[in-house]
Amino acid sequence: KNARGSLSEHDFEQNGVLTEAGLLALKSYLTEVPESQFKASMKVNEIPMLFTVETFCKLVSAASEMQSAHTIPA
Repeated sequence: KNARGSLSEHDFEQNGVLTEAGLLALKSYLTEVPESQFKASMKVNEIPMLFTVETFCKLVSAASEMQSAHTIPA
C-alpha cells in the first residue's frame, strides 16, 4: 500500500499487472532499486523480488514512526 501512494488500487494495478501509473509510483517509492530491475507489464506478485535490505529498513522505519505518532505519552 505504501508504494501505491495516492493511487487507488484500480489505478495502481489491473488484473494483477501494474499500470503505467502504478509502475511510476513503485519506482518513486523504491528509489533504492536500480531502474533496470523494473519492467513494463510487471506483475504485482513480482514486486517482492525487487526488495533489498534497504527496502526493509525503510518499511521498519516508517512503521516505527507511525507507531510513535499514534502512541499517547504517559
